[in-house]
Amino acid sequence: MARIGSGAASLPRSLVFLVFLKLLPLAIGKADFQVLGPQQPVLAVLGKDAELPCWLSPNISAHLMELRWFREQPSPAVHVHHAGQDKIGEQMPEYHNRTSFVDLDMAQGKAAVRIHRVTASDNGSYHCLFKEGRAQEAATLWLQVAGVGSKPRIQVIHTQDRGVWAECTSDGWYPQPEIKWKGQTLPNETKFSVSANTSLWAVVSRVALQDGAVDSFSCSISNTLLSEEKVANSHLPAPFSRGSQLRKQRLALAFSLLAMGLIMAGVIYLFGNCQRKAYRTQLTEETEGGRDEQSQQASMPRAMPLHGLLMSNFE
Repeated sequence: MARIGSGAASLPRSLVFLVFLKLLPLAIGKADFQVLGPQQPVLAVLGKDAELPCWLSPNISAHLMELRWFREQPSPAVHVHHAGQDKIGEQMPEYHNRTSFVDLDMAQGKAAVRIHRVTASDNGSYHCLFKEGRAQEAATLWLQVAGVGSKPRIQVIHTQDRGVWAECTSDGWYPQPEIKWKGQTLPNETKFSVSANTSLWAVVSRVALQDGAVDSFSCSISNTLLSEEKVANSHLPAPFSRGSQLRKQRLALAFSLLAMGLIMAGVIYLFGNCQRKAYRTQLTEETEGGRDEQSQQASMPRAMPLHGLLMSNFE
C-alpha cells in the first residue's frame, strides 16, 4: 500500500513539474512570438494622417492581447488597445483625439495605429508592444515627418552702405529646407530658425544684386524628402531697372564712340598715305622731267654770238 501511495503521489508531482515548465516562459516574460515592424522610416506629411503598422511572427491571433504604441516610456502611451477596446485613460495628452486603432488583420496578428493631423513633434521613434499575460515583445519603428512651407516672398532692399539687396523669406518647413538663388552668382547670407511652438523651420536669405546689374532673378526653397519646391520670381523695380538700362546704354555708347574713333583714325591714315604717295609720284615725275630737258640742251650745237658773226662778215 505504501508503494502504491508513493507512485500515486509522484504522478501529480510530474504533472505539476510539466505545467511549471510550460508556464516558466510566461512567468519570466518570454514570449513564443516576435513583433515586427517596417524596416524603413514611415514618411508622413505635415497635417496628414500616418499609420504605424506592426505584426506578429508567427501570424497568430492578437484578439486577446494588449497592443501598445508608445514613445520613450510604455506609459503614458500614444495608443493602447486591449480586448477590442481603446484605453483612452493611458494616452499621452498630446495624442488625445488624434489617434485611432486600425485592425489590419487581428486574426493574423496585424494591427496599426493611425495618427491624425501629423505635427512636427510626432517625428521620431516609436515602440509597438504586444502583450499576452506576462509575455510581451516589442518592435521599434520610425516616423519621418516632412512638410512644405509657404511660397517664398522676395523683397528688394536698397541701402546706402551695401547697395541693392534681394531678401527671400518663407516659413512652415520641416525639416530644414534647402534654398537656391538663380540669376545671381554672388554668395548669399542665409539664416534658419525654428519655432518654439510648432518646431517648424523658417528661412531668411539675402543676396546682393550687383548694384542693379540684373533685371530678374528667382529664389527656390525645396524639401528633399518630398522632392517638392516652391519658387518665387522677381524683377527689379523701375528705378533700379532704368538705372541698369542707362548703364547698358552708356556702355554701348562708349563702345560705339570707340569704334567710330578707330574708323576715323583708319580713314585719316589711309588718306594721308594716299597723299604721300601722290606727292612722291609728282616729285619723281618733275625730277625726271628736269633731267630730260637738261640732256636735250646739252645735245644742241652752241650758237656763235651775234657780235662775232657781224665782225666776221664785215671783214
